[in-house]
Amino acid sequence: MKSKIPFFVYGTLRPGLYNYESFIRGKTIDEVPAVAKGVLYSVLGGAFPCMRKGEEKIKGDLLYISPEYYEEVQKNLDLLEGYDPEQPEGSDYIRRTIIVESSSGKKTKAYTYYWNHPAGTAEHISSGCWITHIHDREK
Repeated sequence: MKSKIPFFVYGTLRPGLYNYESFIRGKTIDEVPAVAKGVLYSVLGGAFPCMRKGEEKIKGDLLYISPEYYEEVQKNLDLLEGYDPEQPEGSDYIRRTIIVESSSGKKTKAYTYYWNHPAGTAEHISSGCWITHIHDREK
């Protein structure tokens, strides 16, 4: 059985945001602020973020899912992100294992979802933080 590594979330799945409320709330044993390397974009007119590989700092959270919910959460997140493990090349996002650094400095393996399309006309989020981006957009 694969080890149950945490998920690194950087967008609408972060605590307090709408997909967290729908898919995650009440199903974690720990939630830790963390940073990963990548490049963050806003796509579809600001509807949601996506991450591509890169060297910028992306702010997010490590979500440690309760064992009794792990498989359900992973399946639901794969569906939400349009990820098909049987056909990753046709998926909107690809689930990958990355190394992230928690707010305490600890490096941890985690799953995250990378955008599987060219960035194209997507808006680069230079802050590396979806929450900062949506707050700035509301001003």
